[in-house]
Amino acid sequence: MWLKNESGKGIYMEELYQERMELAVARIQEIREELTWRIETLEAKKSADLSEPKPSAQLSESKQAVASEAEYLFFFESAARFLVLMMEQWDFVSTGAIRTASLEELQKRNEQVYYDVLPAQYEKSYVNPDVAADIFGQEMGKVLCVLMAELRGMIGCVYEGDTEGTLIRLELFLECYQSFVEHTSCHEEEKTDASSAGECDFSPSCIKDILYWYVSDYSETRMELRIKTQVDPSYDFAQKIVMESDLKDPRFLYLYGEYVSPAALRTLAFLNE
Repeated sequence: MWLKNESGKGIYMEELYQERMELAVARIQEIREELTWRIETLEAKKSADLSEPKPSAQLSESKQAVASEAEYLFFFESAARFLVLMMEQWDFVSTGAIRTASLEELQKRNEQVYYDVLPAQYEKSYVNPDVAADIFGQEMGKVLCVLMAELRGMIGCVYEGDTEGTLIRLELFLECYQSFVEHTSCHEEEKTDASSAGECDFSPSCIKDILYWYVSDYSETRMELRIKTQVDPSYDFAQKIVMESDLKDPRFLYLYGEYVSPAALRTLAFLNE
Protein backbone atom coordinates (compact mmCIF):
# COMPACT_ATOMS: atom_id res chain seq x y z
CA MET A 1 0.00 0.00 0.00
CA TRP A 2 1.34 3.41 -0.92
CA LEU A 3 -0.81 5.38 1.50
CA LYS A 4 -1.75 5.25 5.15
CA ASN A 5 -4.35 7.25 7.03
CA GLU A 6 -3.17 7.32 10.63
CA SER A 7 -5.59 10.06 11.75
CA GLY A 8 -8.72 8.30 10.53
CA LYS A 9 -9.89 11.52 8.86
CA GLY A 10 -10.69 12.03 5.20
CA ILE A 11 -11.01 8.32 4.45
CA TYR A 12 -12.70 8.88 1.09
CA MET A 13 -10.08 11.35 -0.10
CA GLU A 14 -7.26 9.10 1.07
CA GLU A 15 -8.76 6.20 -0.87
CA LEU A 16 -9.16 8.39 -3.94
CA TYR A 17 -5.57 9.63 -3.65
CA GLN A 18 -4.36 6.06 -3.20
CA GLU A 19 -6.12 4.86 -6.34
CA ARG A 20 -4.78 7.77 -8.40
CA MET A 21 -1.28 7.34 -7.02
CA GLU A 22 -1.16 3.62 -7.74
CA LEU A 23 -2.30 4.26 -11.32
CA ALA A 24 0.25 7.05 -11.76
CA VAL A 25 3.13 5.00 -10.37
CA ALA A 26 2.25 2.01 -12.55
CA ARG A 27 2.17 4.23 -15.64
CA ILE A 28 5.49 5.88 -14.78
CA GLN A 29 7.12 2.49 -14.38
CA GLU A 30 5.80 1.56 -17.83
CA ILE A 31 7.14 4.83 -19.22
CA ARG A 32 10.64 4.00 -18.00
CA GLU A 33 10.50 0.76 -19.96
CA GLU A 34 9.11 2.54 -23.02
CA LEU A 35 11.84 5.17 -22.87
CA THR A 36 14.57 2.57 -22.56
CA TRP A 37 13.27 0.86 -25.71
CA ARG A 38 12.90 4.15 -27.61
CA ILE A 39 16.40 5.29 -26.68
CA GLU A 40 17.86 1.98 -27.82
CA THR A 41 15.88 2.22 -31.07
CA LEU A 42 17.08 5.76 -31.76
CA GLU A 43 20.66 4.82 -31.03
CA ALA A 44 20.39 1.92 -33.48
CA LYS A 45 18.82 4.22 -36.08
CA LYS A 46 21.58 6.75 -35.57
CA SER A 47 24.23 4.09 -36.13
CA ALA A 48 22.46 2.85 -39.25
CA ASP A 49 22.14 6.36 -40.67
CA LEU A 50 25.82 7.01 -40.14
CA SER A 51 26.80 3.75 -41.84
CA GLU A 52 24.85 4.46 -45.06
CA PRO A 53 26.42 6.73 -47.70
CA LYS A 54 24.35 9.94 -48.00
CA PRO A 55 24.80 13.45 -49.32
CA SER A 56 26.33 15.62 -46.57
CA ALA A 57 23.26 17.87 -46.19
CA GLN A 58 20.91 14.90 -45.84
CA LEU A 59 23.24 13.21 -43.36
CA SER A 60 23.43 16.35 -41.24
CA GLU A 61 19.64 16.70 -41.17
CA SER A 62 19.16 13.04 -40.22
CA LYS A 63 21.68 13.21 -37.36
CA GLN A 64 20.07 16.38 -36.00
CA ALA A 65 16.55 14.87 -36.02
CA VAL A 66 17.67 11.76 -34.16
CA ALA A 67 19.74 13.71 -31.63
CA SER A 68 16.90 16.15 -30.92
CA GLU A 69 14.40 13.44 -30.06
CA ALA A 70 16.99 11.51 -28.06
CA GLU A 71 17.64 14.53 -25.85
CA TYR A 72 13.97 14.70 -24.87
CA LEU A 73 13.91 10.96 -24.24
CA PHE A 74 16.90 11.22 -21.91
CA PHE A 75 15.19 14.10 -20.08
CA PHE A 76 11.96 12.21 -19.48
CA GLU A 77 13.82 9.02 -18.58
CA SER A 78 15.78 10.95 -15.96
CA ALA A 79 12.58 12.44 -14.54
CA ALA A 80 10.79 9.06 -14.51
CA ARG A 81 13.75 7.43 -12.78
CA PHE A 82 13.68 10.11 -10.08
CA LEU A 83 9.92 9.68 -9.52
CA VAL A 84 10.24 5.90 -9.18
CA LEU A 85 13.03 6.47 -6.66
CA MET A 86 10.83 8.88 -4.71
CA MET A 87 7.98 6.37 -4.53
CA GLU A 88 10.42 3.83 -3.15
CA GLN A 89 11.28 6.46 -0.55
CA TRP A 90 7.57 6.97 0.13
CA ASP A 91 7.27 3.30 1.02
CA PHE A 92 10.48 3.48 3.08
CA VAL A 93 9.13 6.42 5.10
CA SER A 94 5.46 5.47 5.41
CA THR A 95 6.17 1.95 6.68
CA GLY A 96 8.49 3.30 9.38
CA ALA A 97 11.53 1.52 7.93
CA ILE A 98 13.38 4.83 7.91
CA ARG A 99 13.44 4.85 11.73
CA THR A 100 15.10 1.46 12.04
CA ALA A 101 17.48 1.65 9.07
CA SER A 102 21.22 1.72 9.57
CA LEU A 103 23.20 4.94 9.20
CA GLU A 104 24.87 3.52 6.10
CA GLU A 105 21.54 2.85 4.39
CA LEU A 106 20.21 6.30 5.29
CA GLN A 107 23.34 7.93 3.87
CA LYS A 108 23.06 5.92 0.67
CA ARG A 109 19.40 6.85 0.15
CA ASN A 110 20.11 10.50 0.96
CA GLU A 111 22.85 10.58 -1.69
CA GLN A 112 20.52 8.96 -4.25
CA VAL A 113 17.77 11.52 -3.67
CA TYR A 114 20.11 14.50 -4.06
CA TYR A 115 22.48 12.98 -6.62
CA ASP A 116 21.49 15.32 -9.47
CA VAL A 117 22.11 18.51 -7.51
CA LEU A 118 25.35 17.64 -5.75
CA PRO A 119 28.44 19.52 -7.00
CA ALA A 120 29.86 16.56 -8.92
CA GLN A 121 26.68 16.18 -11.03
CA TYR A 122 25.11 19.65 -11.09
CA GLU A 123 27.07 20.69 -14.18
CA LYS A 124 25.32 17.85 -16.04
CA SER A 125 21.92 18.10 -14.35
CA TYR A 126 18.65 19.19 -15.99
CA VAL A 127 17.97 21.18 -12.81
CA ASN A 128 20.84 23.45 -13.82
CA PRO A 129 19.30 26.22 -15.99
CA ASP A 130 22.48 26.63 -18.04
CA VAL A 131 22.61 22.93 -18.85
CA ALA A 132 18.92 22.80 -19.82
CA ALA A 133 19.32 25.89 -22.04
CA ASP A 134 22.39 24.45 -23.78
CA ILE A 135 20.55 21.22 -24.59
CA PHE A 136 17.04 22.43 -25.43
CA GLY A 137 17.50 26.12 -26.21
CA GLN A 138 16.71 29.12 -24.03
CA GLU A 139 12.90 28.95 -24.03
CA MET A 140 12.36 25.20 -23.85
CA GLY A 141 15.31 24.86 -21.48
CA LYS A 142 13.73 27.29 -19.03
CA VAL A 143 10.38 25.52 -18.83
CA LEU A 144 11.88 22.02 -18.64
CA CYS A 145 14.21 23.20 -15.88
CA VAL A 146 11.18 24.55 -13.98
CA LEU A 147 9.40 21.25 -14.53
CA MET A 148 12.31 19.24 -13.16
CA ALA A 149 12.66 21.58 -10.17
CA GLU A 150 8.93 21.22 -9.42
CA LEU A 151 9.20 17.44 -9.55
CA ARG A 152 12.06 17.60 -7.07
CA GLY A 153 9.70 19.49 -4.76
CA MET A 154 8.22 16.05 -4.12
CA ILE A 155 11.08 15.26 -1.74
CA GLY A 156 9.60 17.25 1.14
CA CYS A 157 6.12 15.91 0.39
CA VAL A 158 7.31 12.31 0.61
CA TYR A 159 9.05 12.73 3.96
CA GLU A 160 6.18 14.73 5.46
CA GLY A 161 3.54 12.29 4.24
CA ASP A 162 1.87 14.89 2.01
CA THR A 163 -0.15 12.63 -0.27
CA GLU A 164 -1.68 15.37 -2.40
CA GLY A 165 1.66 17.12 -2.94
CA THR A 166 3.22 13.84 -4.03
CA LEU A 167 0.35 12.81 -6.28
CA ILE A 168 -0.01 16.08 -8.18
CA ARG A 169 3.66 16.01 -9.15
CA LEU A 170 3.35 12.47 -10.47
CA GLU A 171 0.38 13.56 -12.57
CA LEU A 172 2.20 16.70 -13.72
CA PHE A 173 4.97 14.54 -15.17
CA LEU A 174 2.44 12.28 -16.88
CA GLU A 175 0.69 15.23 -18.52
CA CYS A 176 3.94 16.69 -19.84
CA TYR A 177 5.14 13.32 -21.10
CA GLN A 178 1.82 12.69 -22.83
CA SER A 179 2.21 16.02 -24.61
CA PHE A 180 5.63 14.92 -25.84
CA VAL A 181 4.30 11.54 -26.98
CA GLU A 182 1.46 13.15 -28.92
CA HIS A 183 3.90 15.55 -30.56
CA THR A 184 6.26 12.81 -31.72
CA SER A 185 3.36 10.60 -32.88
CA CYS A 186 1.94 13.42 -34.97
CA HIS A 187 5.40 14.14 -36.34
CA GLU A 188 5.49 10.62 -37.73
CA GLU A 189 2.01 11.07 -39.26
CA GLU A 190 3.08 14.30 -40.93
CA LYS A 191 5.51 12.33 -43.05
CA THR A 192 2.57 10.61 -44.75
CA ASP A 193 -0.22 13.15 -44.25
CA ALA A 194 0.64 16.74 -45.09
CA SER A 195 -2.80 17.94 -43.93
CA SER A 196 -1.89 17.24 -40.29
CA ALA A 197 1.14 19.52 -40.33
CA GLY A 198 1.21 22.09 -37.56
CA GLU A 199 -1.44 20.37 -35.44
CA CYS A 200 0.98 18.97 -32.87
CA ASP A 201 2.44 21.17 -30.18
CA PHE A 202 5.30 20.21 -27.92
CA SER A 203 6.68 23.68 -27.45
CA PRO A 204 7.65 26.00 -24.59
CA SER A 205 4.16 27.51 -24.65
CA CYS A 206 2.60 24.06 -24.32
CA ILE A 207 4.65 23.20 -21.24
CA LYS A 208 4.03 26.67 -19.81
CA ASP A 209 0.28 26.10 -20.13
CA ILE A 210 0.54 22.76 -18.36
CA LEU A 211 2.55 24.33 -15.54
CA TYR A 212 0.13 27.28 -15.32
CA TRP A 213 -2.94 25.07 -14.90
CA TYR A 214 -1.06 22.80 -12.51
CA VAL A 215 -0.40 25.77 -10.19
CA SER A 216 -3.87 27.24 -10.74
CA ASP A 217 -5.75 24.00 -10.08
CA TYR A 218 -4.05 23.30 -6.77
CA SER A 219 -3.25 26.80 -5.50
CA GLU A 220 -6.19 26.89 -3.07
CA THR A 221 -5.53 23.56 -1.37
CA ARG A 222 -1.76 24.11 -1.29
CA MET A 223 -2.18 27.56 0.27
CA GLU A 224 -4.61 26.12 2.81
CA LEU A 225 -2.04 23.51 3.78
CA ARG A 226 0.71 26.12 4.03
CA ILE A 227 -1.39 28.22 6.41
CA LYS A 228 -2.28 25.17 8.52
CA THR A 229 1.39 24.29 8.97
CA GLN A 230 1.97 27.78 10.35
CA VAL A 231 -0.96 28.02 12.79
CA ASP A 232 -2.17 24.47 13.56
CA PRO A 233 -0.13 22.78 16.35
CA SER A 234 -1.03 19.33 14.98
CA TYR A 235 1.15 19.99 11.94
CA ASP A 236 4.33 19.36 13.92
CA PHE A 237 6.46 17.28 11.55
CA ALA A 238 9.82 18.85 12.47
CA GLN A 239 8.98 19.26 16.16
CA LYS A 240 8.12 15.58 16.53
CA ILE A 241 11.49 14.58 15.12
CA VAL A 242 13.32 16.76 17.65
CA MET A 243 11.16 15.72 20.62
CA GLU A 244 11.02 11.99 19.87
CA SER A 245 14.56 11.30 18.62
CA ASP A 246 17.83 10.51 20.33
CA LEU A 247 19.80 13.61 19.34
CA LYS A 248 23.08 11.81 19.93
CA ASP A 249 22.22 9.38 17.14
CA PRO A 250 22.94 11.07 13.77
CA ARG A 251 20.25 9.02 12.06
CA PHE A 252 17.58 11.52 13.15
CA LEU A 253 19.03 14.05 10.68
CA TYR A 254 17.81 11.93 7.79
CA LEU A 255 14.17 11.99 8.93
CA TYR A 256 13.66 15.53 7.62
CA GLY A 257 14.27 14.69 3.96
CA GLU A 258 16.96 17.36 3.64
CA TYR A 259 20.44 16.73 2.29
CA VAL A 260 22.78 15.77 5.13
CA SER A 261 26.29 16.97 4.33
CA PRO A 262 29.51 15.75 5.96
CA ALA A 263 29.71 19.19 7.60
CA ALA A 264 26.30 18.64 9.24
CA LEU A 265 27.45 15.31 10.65
CA ARG A 266 30.66 16.87 11.99
CA THR A 267 28.68 19.72 13.56
CA LEU A 268 26.36 17.25 15.33
CA ALA A 269 29.34 15.26 16.58
CA PHE A 270 30.91 18.47 17.94
CA LEU A 271 27.68 19.48 19.72
CA ASN A 272 27.44 16.04 21.30
CA GLU A 273 30.97 16.14 22.73
